[in-house]
Amino acid sequence: MNIKDRIVQKEIFSIKREIESADNNEILIIGHTERGKKVFATEVVAHGNKISVPALKQYMQKGDVVLHNHPSGNLSPSNADINIAAMLGSYGIGFYIINNEVDKLYIVSEPVEVKKVESVDSFKLLKLLKPGGIISSLFNHYEERESQAVMLETVIESFNKSKISVIEAGTGTGKSLAYLIPVFKWTEKNYERVVISTATINLQQQIVENDAILAAKICGVNPKISIVKGRSNYVCHKRYYERLEENALFNENDEELKIIGEWLETTKTGDRSDLSFYPKDDLWGNICSEAELCTGIRCPWHEKCFVLKARKRASASKVLVVNHHLLFSDLSMRRNGNLGSDEPAVLPPFMRIIFDEAHNIEKSASSYFSESFSFTTISKYLKRIVRVVRGKNIGLYYYVKKSYKPADKAFTKIPGIVKKILASAENLDIGILSLLGKSGSSLFNDLINDKSRAKVYELIKVLNEKLLKFSALGNFSVSNG
Repeated sequence: MNIKDRIVQKEIFSIKREIESADNNEILIIGHTERGKKVFATEVVAHGNKISVPALKQYMQKGDVVLHNHPSGNLSPSNADINIAAMLGSYGIGFYIINNEVDKLYIVSEPVEVKKVESVDSFKLLKLLKPGGIISSLFNHYEERESQAVMLETVIESFNKSKISVIEAGTGTGKSLAYLIPVFKWTEKNYERVVISTATINLQQQIVENDAILAAKICGVNPKISIVKGRSNYVCHKRYYERLEENALFNENDEELKIIGEWLETTKTGDRSDLSFYPKDDLWGNICSEAELCTGIRCPWHEKCFVLKARKRASASKVLVVNHHLLFSDLSMRRNGNLGSDEPAVLPPFMRIIFDEAHNIEKSASSYFSESFSFTTISKYLKRIVRVVRGKNIGLYYYVKKSYKPADKAFTKIPGIVKKILASAENLDIGILSLLGKSGSSLFNDLINDKSRAKVYELIKVLNEKLLKFSALGNFSVSNG
């Protein structure tokens, strides 16, 4: 293939200069294409040696091409090249191999053609809300709301021009319709997923079960829409049966647990909101799905996992209705994992967000972009290892001790260390509460001159040392004897 058919001449010269300046070693170049065809602009993002170069996915986006030179002149892809091309191809990114003279090219995989964004016609949508429009045929004595029309037009402009808009909508504006109608039309015209983030689960359900149905009738578009909740809203089969075994051990008869077991046999969602009653928080906290305790594909209930089923529904939907807490969990994971908007994290890939009840986002954002301490959390996880119930020692430590008989002396230290960690965590909790006093908050500055705050930091240091000692115990040798 003639390389000039795929890369413009000026970029061919530019790439050649970059290879020469890298002493003819391998380099990684990102090529930006004209609708997935010809490369019209390039940028070097990594330098390697004579045989390899790092592939940095975070610099790439759908429709781009990775240009990778083989100094040997042999353009046949290596196994590593093919594996990287396969990974990038799942994100719509192409992979080309070139020689150092930049006069030969081998196409391993093509980029996807990125469709041009189609604008939404605000005039047509505004007509839907006017007297004589579709909405007036659905309600008797319909009256047009000027503020709703203004908001709808602003949302459309934000989508069409990729702008950020902050809109204050008073009670009675009809804000849900003002953003849902443009969202539905946008997803019809463009292959983009839209996330609507709300303050509460109740508002999520109102949007999906009421407002979205009305919006679909008005604009004649009915995209697949899903509520996405945090995993703690779903029952975990594995944890439920563990709790059932524990109750049987102590001859406990929990009526709520029994009812949940019957519901578990028939529910399609496993969602707590689908129960006919609201279970006690401490019970639900012991049977719901938790990321830290999930064993993934090793779980015997993996195929029936309600969290996985919910994620599949979300991946098949064009509109996702989430709460702020879950959205910032997703954004935190993307930031910490260097994931782009075209990659799945907590949520499937998405390109546009609408914040409903945006005045509530500060608390959710703070919880995910800051560090926190909770005695309750530490206690919950440590008590899974060692705890005493009605005079009986139970927990993972005693299960492992009985089943596998670890030979290491360090293993026997676990109960004592857990006890010390809990005591240190409780002391820290008391110290912090004392520091906060009646105000319930405190700004940490000028620590050297503040004895009470210095004391809290000393308590944090003690707890940290105990946790480090626990983690230093390491792995243990076990036997089935």
